[in-house]
Amino acid sequence: MPELYYDAQHLPPIGRSDHQCLLLTPKIRQKIPPAVRQVRVMKPANFNALGLKLNQEKWEDVLSAEDVDDKVLALTPKSKMQWMIRCP
Repeated sequence: MPELYYDAQHLPPIGRSDHQCLLLTPKIRQKIPPAVRQVRVMKPANFNALGLKLNQEKWEDVLSAEDVDDKVLALTPKSKMQWMIRCP
């Protein structure tokens, strides 16, 4: 690991710990691009329309699914589609 990290720095223990703290500093730092965020403006009318549409949806396939994973697979497309339509 000497080619990847500088020498470890010994720091004092944290609090009343009997363990030593070591600080490892990498020689090469990666530049991570900032995350792109998408923000939607939730208007009350859009939120109400979404609630009405979800109340009208048929949920038998979600309720009849055997386990949680199947329920999520049945629920996600329905709710995501309604979200995209009602809250662009």
